Amino acid sequence: MGWIVRYRLFLTLAVGAAISISSAEIGAGRAIASTAAGGTWDTSVLGVSWAADFRSIAANEINVKTDPRLAIKAMADGITDDTAALGAAIRLASLSGGGTVYLPMGDYKIVAPSDAARGNPLRVPSRIILRGSSSKTSRIFVYDSSAGRETDNIETWGGIDFRGSSLVGMTDLGIYAVNSSASPCAVIWNRGRTQVSKVFFNDLEIHLANCRSFWFETVDNLLVQKSLFESAATRNGPIYVVNDTNVIFVNNQIRYHFGRVQMQDNTHLLMQGNRLIRDAQNKDMDDKTAIESGGVELSIGQDIKVLNNTIQTLNAPADERGDGEAITTQNSNIQDVLDAGRATKVTSNTLTDSDALWGDVTVPRLRRYHEVVAIFSGNATGEWRFIKDIDPQTKTLSVDQAWTPIPEVGSLYSILVWTLSDAIIQGNTLVDNPNGIVLWDGCHNCVVQNNTLINSRGIILRTVDQSPDSSLYPEGRREHQVALNNKISNNVLSNRTGLRPAFIALDAEAFSAGSYRGMGMMNVQIDGNTIEPYAANPSQSYDPRHNQIPQEGFFPCILFGPAAAKDPVTTVFRDIQLWNNTQRQSVTYAPGFLPYTTKACVSSSAPASN
Repeated sequence: MGWIVRYRLFLTLAVGAAISISSAEIGAGRAIASTAAGGTWDTSVLGVSWAADFRSIAANEINVKTDPRLAIKAMADGITDDTAALGAAIRLASLSGGGTVYLPMGDYKIVAPSDAARGNPLRVPSRIILRGSSSKTSRIFVYDSSAGRETDNIETWGGIDFRGSSLVGMTDLGIYAVNSSASPCAVIWNRGRTQVSKVFFNDLEIHLANCRSFWFETVDNLLVQKSLFESAATRNGPIYVVNDTNVIFVNNQIRYHFGRVQMQDNTHLLMQGNRLIRDAQNKDMDDKTAIESGGVELSIGQDIKVLNNTIQTLNAPADERGDGEAITTQNSNIQDVLDAGRATKVTSNTLTDSDALWGDVTVPRLRRYHEVVAIFSGNATGEWRFIKDIDPQTKTLSVDQAWTPIPEVGSLYSILVWTLSDAIIQGNTLVDNPNGIVLWDGCHNCVVQNNTLINSRGIILRTVDQSPDSSLYPEGRREHQVALNNKISNNVLSNRTGLRPAFIALDAEAFSAGSYRGMGMMNVQIDGNTIEPYAANPSQSYDPRHNQIPQEGFFPCILFGPAAAKDPVTTVFRDIQLWNNTQRQSVTYAPGFLPYTTKACVSSSAPASN
């Protein structure tokens, strides 16, 4: 079977007839006039302050079909291998100080193999724009002839490679992966820790098929807008935009089966006006429910805005649980410095704990992550500072700013990474997701407001007190997370099918051998929210194995887990405000459920409206 026939058949099976190639289309591509001119592209369509930096790059345009300086010109017939022609045009643009490589209407076949030792991708260096006539008419088909030999090493990937490249972008192009499901590949990526800046993707159609995520990391000023991403993979999520700064991800459509839209470890992120649709009918490689799949993950983000997105799950299994969050954060994959203890000495800029377990593992992890120390008992309760240094010999940490007030000796403290900090999650519509908005491991200055959740369970703010995996934390620390200064306001949660309860909950979980201790959550406001229970049976109880919270309602103080609640609840929850919330129908709670909840932590409330 010829390459083009195999590739047409694969596209039809993987992502539908709408993006298959017909023989008529191939013929049309072959007949396109080679004298077509692209004209200078207007960089202002990017709508960002740094768009003007691309003007000189846009002005130097090289037509891959017609430029007389090219010894090899692209055919764009969907049959001829145009890899060398595109590479020659990119090199010409780069040697002339940067430029736009223009791909007129047509189908461009490129072969960009991976390899067990070193890949051979199509490299895009700095100061290069790849531009087409439109995402429907200028299409690049990426084939990795040796994808079966691809390893997880950076150097082995094929596809289109932007590693180390600044002032680069793609606009008005369709990109299609054509490898079979048995040989997944990389399509568009810059994997690695090389700091680059000003990278954009505008008006694209990116069909990843079974290949790796659209993968970009360590970029300062990254713009992804008005693009379609489609993934049929059952091992990789569709998007990996991680460890970047100043990210604008707006007005995109993402259709996928597995994984999450990964937006982790970013600083200054705007994610707005996107539509995410996950079809959960596919199983993962172990033929299990799509564990660790869901909507968008924001873990370890700072200054995050998630606004007016639509996130929907299709065909979710009835028993899908423990995942499927439409919007989530978690700390489970971060090997940070975790500890909880009691201060034995404090100065204006230090805290000492002579019983601390800090050792050789502590210092390198501190350098990697933005660690904080939070005080959760005594006169300085709620105060926190970034940690500058830890001396594992004297068991002393120094902080970035002086304590005000200085914590008392004996104060409980926790060392942690804010799982999410300074975040606004607003105006999003969540439909038929196995879970809704779940901020698993604490949050600092997080606002969750004006969201609509339909058949997507609830909104959970959760902290945990536990002994972490000793293989990851050989010094035997104890993890105690903190949620501080958060607001959950004016959200509407509706259960229309009776499959998943609608609720808002503050959840403190303790799995250490001891007890709940310390603050857990402080200064949390829950107001103006509306819960619409399942009308046919508002008092319905849900299987607790699939629903940690098995009924509808507002639950401001949940203690969950096997540890004994030896300390008063008020040392776990402080300054919890609950008012002006509405539950459209009354619920009769099942025996055995309400004892696990209490409003003893509420410091300000309006009981008549809750």
